[in-house]
Amino acid sequence: MANLISCPTCGKQISSNAISCPNCGELINAKMSKPAGAINMKDPVHFVGVVISVLVILGVIAMFIAAATSNY
Repeated sequence: MANLISCPTCGKQISSNAISCPNCGELINAKMSKPAGAINMKDPVHFVGVVISVLVILGVIAMFIAAATSNY
């Protein structure tokens, strides 16, 4: 259950679950919220996506190196 707390900027009573003050916009629980687009490496879907992306990038780099060193 949420408690009422005072906003450190404007002093209005707000919910302790609020991310920001509805009156002045001050971030209240900024440390608890994730930035938009944050990658959670504990999530298997994100982890597999990052691994596949790294492998594709390494494959492209290897292709360029192989093409640059091959004899025509």
